[in-house]
Amino acid sequence: MSMDRSTFAQTLQRAIVEEFRDFRQRYPDETPYAFALILGQVGNWLGYSVATEQGLRRVAADYYVKGYRYQGHAWEAFDDLEKLSAWLRWANPDDGWLLGEFPDSSGVAGALAFLVESGAFGEDAEELEELCTDVLAALQTDADWYSVTSGGRVIVGVTYGEDPRDYLRTATRANSFNAVRRLWSEQWLCEQLSARIQPSDR
Repeated sequence: MSMDRSTFAQTLQRAIVEEFRDFRQRYPDETPYAFALILGQVGNWLGYSVATEQGLRRVAADYYVKGYRYQGHAWEAFDDLEKLSAWLRWANPDDGWLLGEFPDSSGVAGALAFLVESGAFGEDAEELEELCTDVLAALQTDADWYSVTSGGRVIVGVTYGEDPRDYLRTATRANSFNAVRRLWSEQWLCEQLSARIQPSDR
């Protein structure tokens, strides 16, 4: 198999658009607000996840059932589910995001394995994150992506599924200024709420 990084980037970009289009067809009642490429360790896997407003509300309701509550001041009027949703909006993909894998027919997995094995992304595939971030940034001028995301209103980033700051770091490079400003504002709110949301039995 012969492939270079540039060809892989094009392959991955096409696959992302196709998978997102398929996602919209499979889940017509879901409203996506974020897309993440998920990287495995040392380039051994590459998948994706999609966050939706409906999925966020579902996971917030799950946390509510588990007893999580916003510890507000006596004078505050608030809705626990709204606070929980704001707190969880930019949590890791295992908190309510819908996970997916690129099909073999996309060529992503085979090309990734070839390039990682040949050292195209460095000894431990440490350069793969940068390439994936560049691919996501290229979506901002992709007419097909613009169409399938209803005008590009989906924030994109890369994560390893462990630290939300990975997504924040890469999304800062991969999105428009207005999208990044909104993301940082919402992430700041998540951090502020972290100190105020606890299981109610504490």
